[in-house]
Amino acid sequence: KVKVFHNENYGLLINMEKENELDFFKDLIDLKITVYYNSNLYLKIKDYFLIEKYKDKFRIQNNWYLNIKDLE
Repeated sequence: KVKVFHNENYGLLINMEKENELDFFKDLIDLKITVYYNSNLYLKIKDYFLIEKYKDKFRIQNNWYLNIKDLE
């Protein structure tokens, strides 16, 4: 699976994930590409104190996330 995230300011971010191979078609490539236009991109950080001054941040498990447009 290939996911392409488009952001007007920063360009493209490509995420590729390999799934299990098909044993009976060794030469076959099954490729699914999904493009997300005008995507928000987030900075993942473990140390809250590096981003504490920014308003729009959130936490998932032990990581903090900040929209990179706020870094401009």
